[in-house]
Amino acid sequence: MWVFSGRRGVHCWVGDKKARKLTNAGRSAVAEYLSLIVGDKLDMYGGRTSAAKKTMPVHPMVETAYRVAMDCGEIDEMVKEQGWLEMDAANAALEHCEDKELRDTLREQFEKLDSPAMRWQLLKRRFDSKYRAAMKKAKQVVPEPVLGVDKHFLRWFVLWHAYPRLDVNVSTGLNHLLKSPFCIHPKTGNVAVPLDVSKIREFDVTACPRVE
Repeated sequence: MWVFSGRRGVHCWVGDKKARKLTNAGRSAVAEYLSLIVGDKLDMYGGRTSAAKKTMPVHPMVETAYRVAMDCGEIDEMVKEQGWLEMDAANAALEHCEDKELRDTLREQFEKLDSPAMRWQLLKRRFDSKYRAAMKKAKQVVPEPVLGVDKHFLRWFVLWHAYPRLDVNVSTGLNHLLKSPFCIHPKTGNVAVPLDVSKIREFDVTACPRVE
């Protein structure tokens, strides 16, 4: 069951019997496996060096998370709504390209495009294999793929913005007090209401029930 925390997070209440009986160590192992983002770092390579990135794929879990985000039907709109590719944000993201020539090329191309939506299309054309395959099938001109150390740049971009940040302490400690559904968040006064994930686009934090 998914529950709005009352502030800015979401709690997932797990009813599986085996999961509920996991020890702190078992819970920590699950949380660490799922935690791609720690602080201001996103690690898709398990600590491998840049040289290894050129030849080794990302972890299958990372690839699955990326594909789910790309195919969910929400990501295109989120890029526009959240301003992820407004020029200042785009320049900051491009700093994560390790290849200076590629970084400069993308920045120059971005500056010639009028909107975040067009910059997003450019990234998909260069980096996303599924999008590129659809272009090829439609007999459109497909640009050269990005190879080498930055071939997974779009995966980084999507997961950095769309992959959930896990509160590891909530997930791992058997003695951690969890807020029950319909309790009141002490700082916001919002009621922690259950969420219908099939209608999540309709959820409005500002319209949540409040204690007053």
